[in-house]
Amino acid sequence: MINNKNLSYVFLFIYIIVGIYLSVTNGITSDEYHQQLNWEVHKAAIISFFKNGNYDVLLNYGDRYHGVAFNLISQPFSILFNKFVSNLNGLTTYGGLLVAKHIAIFSKRRVDNWYFLFFKKNLVELKRIVSMKENRR
Repeated sequence: MINNKNLSYVFLFIYIIVGIYLSVTNGITSDEYHQQLNWEVHKAAIISFFKNGNYDVLLNYGDRYHGVAFNLISQPFSILFNKFVSNLNGLTTYGGLLVAKHIAIFSKRRVDNWYFLFFKKNLVELKRIVSMKENRR
């Protein structure tokens, strides 16, 4: 017999698999090349800084204030799933690197949604407890 909890986990698993598949098969956006370029310049500057204390690569780059926090999360996904995404979509290795980031984007947004729902549920429960205490007075 399937209970509601197991059914919700099955639905969640299917949702994640289908969502990831759709996120990597629907193409790229116009900013992905620029985002990757920013990452490469920042990475080169970090490596240069640790090697010789110099980060002129970044100082001379026009978009040096563009952060790379997203890339710290997405690059491992890109590296791990690059070949799979390239083969799936018939892309070059570089194109696969760009599109593989969609897995990180989809996953991050789902985690954000779950945290929000968890927070909302707990906030509603907290309001209920507070209102019960106020009604006792």
